[in-house]
Amino acid sequence: MTVHRYRRHVFVLAAVLALGLGAAHAGPPRYESGPGYRWARVVEVTPVYVRSSEPIYRQECFIEARHEVYEPGYHRRPRYAYSAPVFGAIVGGLIGNQFGDGSGRAASTFAGVVLGDALARDAMYSRNYVPPRGRMVEREVCRDVPTRSYRETRMLDGYEVAYEYGGEIYHTRTDYDPGDRIQVRVDVRPRR
Repeated sequence: MTVHRYRRHVFVLAAVLALGLGAAHAGPPRYESGPGYRWARVVEVTPVYVRSSEPIYRQECFIEARHEVYEPGYHRRPRYAYSAPVFGAIVGGLIGNQFGDGSGRAASTFAGVVLGDALARDAMYSRNYVPPRGRMVEREVCRDVPTRSYRETRMLDGYEVAYEYGGEIYHTRTDYDPGDRIQVRVDVRPRR
């Protein structure tokens, strides 16, 4: 299911739930009783609809080819993985010890140890290096593309009600169809 179809299904489900819950809560109304409440005759009831339009999508698929690269790496660690750098450091230290005297000899020995270790590691790993490899991979890619067509939908949003009370016509909006009469609250206040 594509994203747009999923959104459309969620929208329809939300609308159905809203209508169902609204009908469960809104109608039939609970009428109040007691002083101040009277019945009025309903003259006209007009349903009110909300219109919306959403684009119609079509699915467009194509074959995408791309180069998939394997990560470079190393085969397995050779058996001499730890002994080669140590051996290189020893040989480098012996060679460095041949140069200089006093503190210069200590410095050249240290430089020989570091250089011998680095050369031995580099030689060992360059032989075990696997160059990056790749291959062409084809896969089908689909996406929703909007068309120039639109789908019109309409949902019931309530009712415009005209009612007559005391010889006058009044208008109100309700969530339910009141039928042939509607309860109104009459408020009588003293004149000041």
